[in-house]
Amino acid sequence: MPQFDVTTYTSQLFWLVVCFSMLYTLMARVTMPMIASALETRVAKIRGNIQKATGLEIQAKHLMGEFDKLISSAREKAHASLISSIHKVVSESAEDKREVNASMLTHMRAAEKRIAKRKVQAFDELKSIAEDVVAGAVVKLIDVKVQDRSITSALNKVIEQKVA
Repeated sequence: MPQFDVTTYTSQLFWLVVCFSMLYTLMARVTMPMIASALETRVAKIRGNIQKATGLEIQAKHLMGEFDKLISSAREKAHASLISSIHKVVSESAEDKREVNASMLTHMRAAEKRIAKRKVQAFDELKSIAEDVVAGAVVKLIDVKVQDRSITSALNKVIEQKVA
């Protein structure tokens, strides 16, 4: 094996130093700066992304605050609209109720007047019938003809006692 031959150690060491120096120089002057540049670009890009993300996070928090305000405002408006509608419906129904009550009261008073009128008519008819019956009964019972005025006054007294 040639690498274990003592006579070739110097040339092997020489070429080792030459190859190492060349590789070291190539790495130090070309490859390492390219790697360092790529790392610096990457770090700068990451920092930029972090700053952008922080700005977007602040903007998102600001927008969420505005959104919450808008939602709260919309809820308040909806609540006020609902309350207004409820009050409107209640007042309309109360007004309708008053109108219906007034109409019913008018109809009831008219009906009471008609009833009172019919009652008077019925009493008048009953009075004339009662006068005829009383006059006939008196004639048949005691064979005396009584004047219509006295029968009418007696019936009026009886009716007044019954009505009162």
